Amino acid sequence: INHLEEWEKKADALARLMDNVESFLESEDLGDVITATRTEEGVILVLQDSILFESGQAEILNSGVPFLDEVGRLLKGIQNTVRVEGHTDSRPINTFRYPSNWELSGARAGVVVRYFIEEHDLDEERFLIAGYADTRPVAENTTPENMSKNRRVEIVILDGEHDQAAQNN
Repeated sequence: INHLEEWEKKADALARLMDNVESFLESEDLGDVITATRTEEGVILVLQDSILFESGQAEILNSGVPFLDEVGRLLKGIQNTVRVEGHTDSRPINTFRYPSNWELSGARAGVVVRYFIEEHDLDEERFLIAGYADTRPVAENTTPENMSKNRRVEIVILDGEHDQAAQNN
């Protein structure tokens, strides 16, 4: 098969996934809190950290549970590998538990994955976690509003091609 056909098949699968995710977010009325974007890698769901965590903490708040439950239901309906990423703003943190934003971002990604595995019985082999601290801001860390955009958890639903790569490594 030539590369173009491969690419088109891949694009189709991603487009279907994106359609599913978008209609899911619409039907569950989650558009304000969760945004979905399509990239070459797959479909990325972005959850603002304020619904999930207290400042500087990595325990899931009650307010975040319904959103994670919705996403858990979505993930149950598909087989894709999922990478959960934690992102912070640029304010330094130095607590006993989180000496830096690296620990905080990694811990947040970890608790989200653990929630999916424990509460939704999803297969743990499907998950990867990443903590990016403040190295991948989506906005300049110059205003409180921008900083809150940077504090987020991204759930990346990897498209099938990336799944294969993940399994072969």
